[in-house]
Amino acid sequence: MTNPVTLDDCLRLLIAWLVLSAMSFIFRRQLLNLTQPVLLGVLGRLLLAWLILSVLGLMYGKAMLSQLLPLLAWMINSIQDDYSASLTITDLAGGQLQLLASLRHDIAPLVKGDTLNIFNDTMHFVIPLLLLVSVFFAWPVKHFQARIKLLLLVIPIGLMSTALTVPFQLAGATEMAFQSLAHQTHLPREKPFYLLWVRLLEDGGGWLRSIAVAMVGVAMMQRTGDKPVRSANDKGMADQ
Repeated sequence: MTNPVTLDDCLRLLIAWLVLSAMSFIFRRQLLNLTQPVLLGVLGRLLLAWLILSVLGLMYGKAMLSQLLPLLAWMINSIQDDYSASLTITDLAGGQLQLLASLRHDIAPLVKGDTLNIFNDTMHFVIPLLLLVSVFFAWPVKHFQARIKLLLLVIPIGLMSTALTVPFQLAGATEMAFQSLAHQTHLPREKPFYLLWVRLLEDGGGWLRSIAVAMVGVAMMQRTGDKPVRSANDKGMADQ
């Protein structure tokens, strides 16, 4: 027996459709005018970047994410007031991000001062960043300087993307644990506003968000004068 379609499901599909439609509309000319050599170059760079970054992510993903833990913990504590959150990266199962939630008030059946541990795979949060960098690296540009500009945008845009997603995902995982406890003890608990955003991110929205953010970065660069490559004969082109 299949599960019924809920309002949350419809909203997530609508948001995904709106994002894809907006990207298709904004970049319709570039996409339609891409020639086969340029398109093959994009696909080749995307595959190469993804393979290299996947290896680097496995090797250094935990170290990279650990630098952001103070910021992520601060944001988690800013979007909710039920508990005080602290973050650490453990060696469990190859690298788990641990959120320790110390309750600030009673959340039945738990009481103030109780703690709750939530674990998430670090790669769950690193992979969208790798996809973001891959899209930036693969985007067709006319010269090497434009490629450098594009890759430099990864730092601020990657931080912005992480700040708008990872804290909500971690807070959402903790909230779902509270919801499960409340359900088991037949106690009511309202769902916070950010759970809809978390559901969108968790149900396949991570890749969509990475592509959308990358294309926003491309659009920012193009507004400064760096236009995309459309054909192999573009004048002065040195990097497809």
